[in-house]
Amino acid sequence: MSQSVTIKMLAAETGFSKETVSHILSGKARKYHYSRKTEQTITRTARRLGYMPNSMARAARNGCSRAIGLIHCSSPAKSYMPDSLMNGIQEEITRRNYHLVLACVTEDILQGKRIPKMLSELMVDGFLTDYLYPSCSPIIKRILHSRKPHIAINVDLDKNCFRPNDRQGGFDATQYLIGLGHKRISFVDLSSNIMSWNEKSFHYSELHRYEGYRDAMLQVGYQPGLILGDEFMRWVDRGDAAAPQTIMPWLFSKNRPTAILTYHAPTGLATIFRAADEQGIKIPEDLSILTFSNKPYRLDGFSMTTMIEPFHTIGGEAASALIDKIENGSGDLPAREFPFSIVPGKSCAPPSEAGKKQFHMKIQKNGIGGF
Repeated sequence: MSQSVTIKMLAAETGFSKETVSHILSGKARKYHYSRKTEQTITRTARRLGYMPNSMARAARNGCSRAIGLIHCSSPAKSYMPDSLMNGIQEEITRRNYHLVLACVTEDILQGKRIPKMLSELMVDGFLTDYLYPSCSPIIKRILHSRKPHIAINVDLDKNCFRPNDRQGGFDATQYLIGLGHKRISFVDLSSNIMSWNEKSFHYSELHRYEGYRDAMLQVGYQPGLILGDEFMRWVDRGDAAAPQTIMPWLFSKNRPTAILTYHAPTGLATIFRAADEQGIKIPEDLSILTFSNKPYRLDGFSMTTMIEPFHTIGGEAASALIDKIENGSGDLPAREFPFSIVPGKSCAPPSEAGKKQFHMKIQKNGIGGF
């Protein structure tokens, strides 16, 4: 057909009134007690003729677009949008018969020079914001000014915020390593350096995961240790060559850790594996590694013991809560935190006394140091 199929045309084709056709196609058959036969006749005719609902017209009539706006940063350094999060959001809004409108925040928006179109026009019924790190005050101010419902994902706020329980995740991961018999466990965050930690210019999850690790260590009387990266270490992680003891002296120190908890799998693990391999440090016999990721992590086919970030659940729950706020007019919600799960891999094992002695002899022979 060369023209769009309308409610009027479907009414003429089926012999029912326009009101009946409209009720059936808007999912109100049971509300108005239409028969199953009437419902099937109208829906089958609509499919046969290629009828498509006019969302713009419906939005103009009802003042509701059934659209959710998702705003996140376009810069990889300032955003984190794992597939699991997007899938969780998309599945829930599809189930609730909404659709998603995506806006990427660029540098000029971060600096307040431009605002996403969905914030300046009546395009969506509510907003999800993801990460927005560092804080994007022009965006948040415009959302609040719009008076539309809003749920923030993966930020540290007291209300209208859904995020992983990073403190508990760090605590549980450390307890797992302690349960294997490790005492010298370090927290490794190669995505930050001492300056960013002093100035607290990092994502909140870095601190929360460390605090959970620290609390678990202190609870059993063990000494916590924080190992940070620097710009040189990140160069090395991109493939540049350097001596392992220069890159990571902590790996060859007298009281080196027998296990490490790394902040995030993609950051620094390749460097650690390379340095360990060049010096004959076996994983997990000589060094256990537990990490965080949004899915079970593998490095060159080697499965890592991984704390799984609950972003699929968070995405679905955040979308559901936002739609409930849209439809029910409910007010602010308290912040919600979601638990991690652990997937065992091949990177963790009890500390091996034989491995310690063998490594002790090796590093003494190479003149690096000893336990």
